[in-house]
Amino acid sequence: MNLENAPLDEQVFVALQAYEELKRAALALKQQNDIHGGERNVRLSFTEIVHCVRQPYAQSSQKILKRVNQSLDARRKYRFALQQLSIMQSPQQRAASSIEQLLVRTNEDFTLTLSLQDDDYALIELSLSDSEIKSIAVPGYDSAAAISRAYLHCTANKKSGAEIDDLSIEVLGLERRKMSKSTESMTSESISFAAVIPQNSPQFMALSSVDSHIFVTL
Repeated sequence: MNLENAPLDEQVFVALQAYEELKRAALALKQQNDIHGGERNVRLSFTEIVHCVRQPYAQSSQKILKRVNQSLDARRKYRFALQQLSIMQSPQQRAASSIEQLLVRTNEDFTLTLSLQDDDYALIELSLSDSEIKSIAVPGYDSAAAISRAYLHCTANKKSGAEIDDLSIEVLGLERRKMSKSTESMTSESISFAAVIPQNSPQFMALSSVDSHIFVTL
């Protein structure tokens, strides 16, 4: 439409209509990119992913993990890094011994349990064999006594043909339990870590899922 000779108010009206159309189109494109554009927009180096695995509670790592969960390719790289850097992992869940104890994963080197504390919270406990920790070279630690925290990396996944697609990754830090000297002497065969988390948290959902694969890093 040629508006050169049209009244000014008509020109302004048409220009505003065009502006509103452009604004709606831009908003629709942004929403589409937010939903479907994660794979294209997230570009993480393997170095960044390794940093996230090794120091998951660092502020920069939490931002990286958020971006990892937006990209299947990044999640696969994260899983590969976990396979190289974790000291142990648990791909399967054993049946719980009671209603209050939802999860038991164990082998000769570790035991992981998730128990309900009340209607709102759950206790996560991880016991590691002292001899197993001493047999593993853990970066940044000269001895098992220096280890103060363990991290659980939970990947909720599904199989897609021969591939394993990680749908999301949740990380939980467990603090080392302090024991009295008398208790420590009786339980010198293991080192324990624990955390209390809300039952409505993403970490609880990931840990209590039979489909989750759990990796342990220190």
